[in-house]
Amino acid sequence: MSVICGVLYIAFRYYSSSFIKKIRSIFQIKLIKYSLAVLLISLQIIIALKLKAPTGFDPGGIMNQATYTSLSSSGQSYLSRYPNNLLLFFLERLIFVLAGRPSAINFLAVLIILNIVVLDLTIIINYLILNIFNPKKIQILIFGFLSITFFVFTPWIIVFYSDTLVLLPNSILCYLLLTYFRYSNTKWYLLRGLEIGITLWFAYHLKPTSVIILLAGVIVLILSKSIRKTKIVILLLSSLILATSFIVLQQGFTQFTNQQKIVHLDRNARFTAAHFMMMGLQKTGRYSRTDVINSINQPTVSKRTAYNKKIIFQRLKAFGVKGYIKFLIKKNYYNTGDGTLGWGKEGNFLIDYYPTQHRFIKSFFYPNAQRQIYYRVFCQVIWVFVSFGILLTISISDPRILMLQLAFAGLLLFLLLFEGGRSRYLIQFLPIILMLASIGYARLADWLKHRLCSS
Repeated sequence: MSVICGVLYIAFRYYSSSFIKKIRSIFQIKLIKYSLAVLLISLQIIIALKLKAPTGFDPGGIMNQATYTSLSSSGQSYLSRYPNNLLLFFLERLIFVLAGRPSAINFLAVLIILNIVVLDLTIIINYLILNIFNPKKIQILIFGFLSITFFVFTPWIIVFYSDTLVLLPNSILCYLLLTYFRYSNTKWYLLRGLEIGITLWFAYHLKPTSVIILLAGVIVLILSKSIRKTKIVILLLSSLILATSFIVLQQGFTQFTNQQKIVHLDRNARFTAAHFMMMGLQKTGRYSRTDVINSINQPTVSKRTAYNKKIIFQRLKAFGVKGYIKFLIKKNYYNTGDGTLGWGKEGNFLIDYYPTQHRFIKSFFYPNAQRQIYYRVFCQVIWVFVSFGILLTISISDPRILMLQLAFAGLLLFLLLFEGGRSRYLIQFLPIILMLASIGYARLADWLKHRLCSS
């Protein structure tokens, strides 16, 4: 009996100590993760607030107009021409009022903090997406490193604009589409349709290019084997709910826009897709003040569109087939070649009201600053690394990865056809780009491991 008790005691001591070690190990890992997250967010906030400065292009103009009691004539004209920025304007106006109508510099700080929240939530959603692919450790490590580089230690966090704000709804949209067939009950499909419709509406009103993600998802879902196991009636109902939720939100927003008294919109001033296609065909395909002025001079939407189409055909004819192909190659380089994602390339990019403060950190990030070359070289090296990682995914046949590839290819095509010429337009699909790169390197690691083992 004493022998049995002794054995049981030793076994209990062994397994209990082993169990305690496992629990302790789990807590230590979680503690390290949470501590690292707090450290990164703290650094993110410190860097952002030290770099903060109003911008002179679109984000700065919208922010300024959001703080005015009554909009200036230039603000009215801007929002009339670019109604796609109306949601962003109303959102900033609401934030300004809820924040107690702070001074311009304090309002900028509030927007920067919100920008950080959006970026950090984007990282979390992207991590959930990555888990769908049953990632290896190397894939998580690479994605984590790239996320820290492009979402944490990036000066873009001080620019509150649709480029960064759309990252969250775009990421949620990817997650919803990739998990569409996770469960096979009717309620799940109907709920997914509603969620996708609402998310798409918000994403679309920040960046219309978000529709590309939906199109990529629909193509992959149609080709998926799971669709054959699902009743067509349920899929049609899900699609109907998606469309209905989008239309209801759109009608509600249109009604609100028509009734609100904050900004008077001139419906004849609106720029159509033809205007942006026209700009996309000049020189580098980027913003052209001359093209904008010429479009403004057309009195109605129909006459403006007719003028834009005329110029489009003139420019295509002037290119010729070979010339147009050369132009597209050059434009694609301008669209994708800058690792800083177009940082500092817009006119009046940053307006430094306090040039004597935080000089050291500003010297790395401010346009034409003393040490900015270090930041640009670092970004370019990382961007080459990312680009190579994306190329490594070409031979992967996973339909889920195909959706990400199609979405990225769709954006590249869109930027070739419409206004582009800046790598800044890639920011909106940055989560997709980074996920593809991390997946590519995980595939490379598997290939190398297989080669080494076989040899």
